[in-house]
Amino acid sequence: MTNLPYQTDDVKLKEHLEKLLVEQGRYFEAKFTAIDEATRTAHVSMNARLNGMNEFRDALKDQASQMITRNEFNLALGQIRLDLVELQKYRNVADGKASQTSVLLFGFLSVAAFFISLLKLF
Repeated sequence: MTNLPYQTDDVKLKEHLEKLLVEQGRYFEAKFTAIDEATRTAHVSMNARLNGMNEFRDALKDQASQMITRNEFNLALGQIRLDLVELQKYRNVADGKASQTSVLLFGFLSVAAFFISLLKLF
């Protein structure tokens, strides 16, 4: 048998293959350990993320529960519109009374001026 640079006479093939299998076993064990650790880390971070999302969801539920619905808004708006119509009627009546008061006052002053002018004539 010729001696090539990568061949050694001291190591038997079986021992060499067993050594390679042990090294490969260590390699895969380290690889699986790293994968398990990465999986645990991903699991922890995913749980933290999901907990944050749950808190956000709960905050949105609380916010939504305190918001007025469209139906409630429409009911309130309808009542406000009715109140506004009543206020406009009241204002129109008040303006009419003010105008009537002005007319009566002007009439009274006119009559008074008429009597004063009559007195001055006599």
